[in-house]
Amino acid sequence: MGRRTVSVVVVLVCLGCSIAAFAQSTDSFAQSTDFFVQPTTPTPTTALRARVFQVRPFVARVDGEPVVDEDWLNAQIAEANRVFEPAGIQFRLGDVVPIGEQHARLERRRDRHALGQFMGTGVIHWFVVGFLRDVDDPTVTRRGVHWRPKGYSKKGEPRKHFVVVAKYARPHVLAHELGHFFGNRTHPEIEGNIMSYLPSDAPRSFNLAQLQRIRFFAQRFANTGELAVGNME
Repeated sequence: MGRRTVSVVVVLVCLGCSIAAFAQSTDSFAQSTDFFVQPTTPTPTTALRARVFQVRPFVARVDGEPVVDEDWLNAQIAEANRVFEPAGIQFRLGDVVPIGEQHARLERRRDRHALGQFMGTGVIHWFVVGFLRDVDDPTVTRRGVHWRPKGYSKKGEPRKHFVVVAKYARPHVLAHELGHFFGNRTHPEIEGNIMSYLPSDAPRSFNLAQLQRIRFFAQRFANTGELAVGNME
């Protein structure tokens, strides 16, 4: 075997070793990149703790009886907690406050404004009534509303606002009105969106933009002291 033949053999052997080594190294790299592309589940020590806001229910009474029972209230709160969970927000049901029969039917704007007399600070005020009419179109019955009463906000303070849900509302209506409370004003025509009026049999949810808006307003409410903030135990 000549010198040139020996050199070619050596080169080929070295080249084969390099290719094998490169193949092995790329396999290792492919395995290492799994760290970047595989989703990870947050552990209890790394997951963010949810902010908790108290929702205080003011329940109208008719003939001495509340228009809804405790199970109805809990179902509304449970659905709101499910929908708001991706925003890092949860709600705790406060003690029920009974209100008189004169507040059981909200027919006009002044009926809604009158609820401002019950408002305090630090909590979300949730009024539950027997009937709610649209104030712009008297032929329309409403299931819920987010409302700002006139005459109950002091100068220099954030304007007071509350949510109302009628007794015949489906379990997701409180979550919808709380979506308004936390800054989402519009009703997008997106099936399955909690702020949409479109019917949907699927579980409803917020989109990313809506979740970001909720977090912004939650921070603002906390900073101004409008709402007291707690954490899940």
